[in-house]
Amino acid sequence: MSVEAAKRRMLADMGVDVWVARRSSAAQREQNAVASAPVVPEQPVSEPALAQPAATPPQIDSRPHAPPGQEAPLRQEAPLPAPSADAPQSNSNDDPGASATAMHVVCMVSGRAVILADDCVGDARRLLADVVIAAGQAGSGGVRQLTFDWEGEADTGRRAFGAFVDKQLVDHAPDMILCSSALVPHLPGEADQLPIIELPGSAALGGSVDLKRDLWRQIQIHLG
Repeated sequence: MSVEAAKRRMLADMGVDVWVARRSSAAQREQNAVASAPVVPEQPVSEPALAQPAATPPQIDSRPHAPPGQEAPLRQEAPLPAPSADAPQSNSNDDPGASATAMHVVCMVSGRAVILADDCVGDARRLLADVVIAAGQAGSGGVRQLTFDWEGEADTGRRAFGAFVDKQLVDHAPDMILCSSALVPHLPGEADQLPIIELPGSAALGGSVDLKRDLWRQIQIHLG
């Protein structure tokens, strides 16, 4: 017996009429349908599965394999392409003018002669001063001495030396040039219009009477 039925029976025994509201037939049918529906056991709710990381594709070994008992052949590397014949070759020796150089030149001017010497120090300097005085026939006019110093790119240095000599030729208008052998190739084109006498090394000239006599003979030829 339900609790509600037991309660109504107890009130009836006490002489109390109990009015119970009746449900409509539609509501009763719905209740009966719910009561008669089969009970489905509750399914446990499982948590959503976590996303699994994508499987890494297996690495394929591209190396050659030999049958059992034989050694696998070595993998041949592709040869590097040969440089094109038209490709510029980098070689610092191709341009000798790009190298650095140092020049120290003593210039002596007296009367009609100019001396350009690259190894003129000490006694050799005094000797060449006597030579230029004799060649220039300046008498007591003395010797004007200048120096040209250069340290840097060789081509630029040679051009600067040429400009230096040009200025001496314009300023002093000499009749001859006495020049160290190493400097002769770097004289400007204007110098070709004058007699050029190549000087032996200053040390050799100072120690050799024969070299002095030969030099003086050449000077006298150009002096007329």
